[in-house]
Amino acid sequence: MNGPARLLLDLTPPGLDALSPEAVIIINTGPLNGTGAPSSSRFNLSFKNVMTGGIASSNCGGQFGVMLKRAGFDGLIIESHCNPECAWSDAAQQVTPDILDYILNLLVIRSEHQTTENLNELRRQIDECDNDLMDILAKRMRVCREIGTFKKEHNMTILQTGRYNEILDKRGAQGSLCGMDSDFVKQVFELIHEESVRQQMEIINK
Repeated sequence: MNGPARLLLDLTPPGLDALSPEAVIIINTGPLNGTGAPSSSRFNLSFKNVMTGGIASSNCGGQFGVMLKRAGFDGLIIESHCNPECAWSDAAQQVTPDILDYILNLLVIRSEHQTTENLNELRRQIDECDNDLMDILAKRMRVCREIGTFKKEHNMTILQTGRYNEILDKRGAQGSLCGMDSDFVKQVFELIHEESVRQQMEIINK
């Protein structure tokens, strides 16, 4: 007897009507699900047979088993119970039939191929944004080096505390308006300022 059938016997009391709300359905994957091996997309359903009252098993194909495995699950126990507190499996996680129906209606099966294409496009946009950021940072550092030259020629100190605090406060406020955490934005500009100071120090120490 296989594992799901044994589990089904443990969860189903003797004489239980197969159409009773207490009857459960067990969906389980196999060890090769999602590996790319032949027939590795198949999964199994175990339930009480309506005609015979015994244990029935149905082997199915499609992508459900693969998606279930990739989601980190070896199986599911589906139980629709009129009184969740008396459920045969984990009573604390049970829902009523109406709520189960609501949950199932919310499920969306997405095309893996289409999702991958969309994800690649979004990642391409991220790469473009990163490239733009690098160009802007490089431009900012060029201006900072010019400032360093100016400070050296006029015997000015590198760190201008008032200007430093002004930048952090303004950029933090701008970050909040753009939907980012102000502390995060301040930390980013603190690092940028540190690099700016380092490059200006190189110029002054020449």
